[in-house]
Amino acid sequence: MKKYQVMYYAGAAISLLVGLWHFTVPWMFGWASYIPYETLVVPINYVNLCFSFLLSGLSLTVILWGKKVFAQNPEALYIYDFLLALWIFRVAVAMIYPCPPESNVWTS
Repeated sequence: MKKYQVMYYAGAAISLLVGLWHFTVPWMFGWASYIPYETLVVPINYVNLCFSFLLSGLSLTVILWGKKVFAQNPEALYIYDFLLALWIFRVAVAMIYPCPPESNVWTS
C-alpha cells in the first residue's frame, strides 16, 4: 500500500506544481505578442488564470484529503477521480490535436 501512497502524493504534488507554474506561463513566454487580436489577450489570460486556480486548488485538496481517499471516503474519491479525469482528458486532447512544432517558439 505504501507504493501507491507515494505515487498518489507524488502525482498530486506534480499536478500542484504545474498549476502554480501555469500562473506565470503567459508572461514567461509572452503569449500576448503571439495573439494577433488585442481583444483576445484578456480572455485568454482569464481562462489561463481560472485553469491554474482550478488545477492548483484541486491538487491541493487531493493532497490534504489523501487519508480520506485511502479510507475510501466517497466525497474525497469524487475529487480525486475528477482530477484524474482532467489529466486523462489533457493527454487525450494532446494526442488527438498535437501542438504543431512551429508554435513552440521557445524551443527555436
